[in-house]
Amino acid sequence: FTPASIEAGLQRLTVNKMLQGFRGKPLADVPALVDAIVAVGRYAEANMACLVELDVNPVIVRPAGAGAVAVDALIRLG
Repeated sequence: FTPASIEAGLQRLTVNKMLQGFRGKPLADVPALVDAIVAVGRYAEANMACLVELDVNPVIVRPAGAGAVAVDALIRLG
């Protein structure tokens, strides 16, 4: 995972319209979302030998400059 590849992937998703301020909503804090995805990927990579399951859902992306928050996460190590 690189920030550039994550941003490119986000742009291909249907939800990208919402991230870009769909129907008068504010722009989402996409850089914070990208940082969160990179962090999860780094955690997974660092724990690959014992990571059985990793689920982060949902992630709330706040308006630009306000961050992103992982509301719930499941991590199973074996």
